[in-house]
Amino acid sequence: MKSFRMIAEGSFVIAATSLVTLAVAAMTIHAWGWNSGNVASWVQAVGSIAAIIGSYFIGERQAKAALAATQKAHQLAEETRQAVEALEELERRQGMYAVIRAAYTHTVQIKEALSDELNIKMY
Repeated sequence: MKSFRMIAEGSFVIAATSLVTLAVAAMTIHAWGWNSGNVASWVQAVGSIAAIIGSYFIGERQAKAALAATQKAHQLAEETRQAVEALEELERRQGMYAVIRAAYTHTVQIKEALSDELNIKMY
């Protein structure tokens, strides 16, 4: 849908520029009685100005698209960084839990070993 709008806007600009150029050329020829060489020079001048204006708008549109792409890439990089940090935090917590669980298991084994009187003397 966006590309159709861009094509329609471009077509309108081209058509409007052509019509204005033809109208100016016709009025100039009629009013001042110019010959074809003078008319060709003015048509070229007006066409050059229209091309400069058109290139400005095209450049502006490309700059906006590049800025949007850069912002999107930055946003994706930030989201990826946050996801990696969350995963690292989860792994760190799981590692700490594994150490605590091993210590608890070892403590339970020591308690069981000390609860028997024969084993107390052995220790």
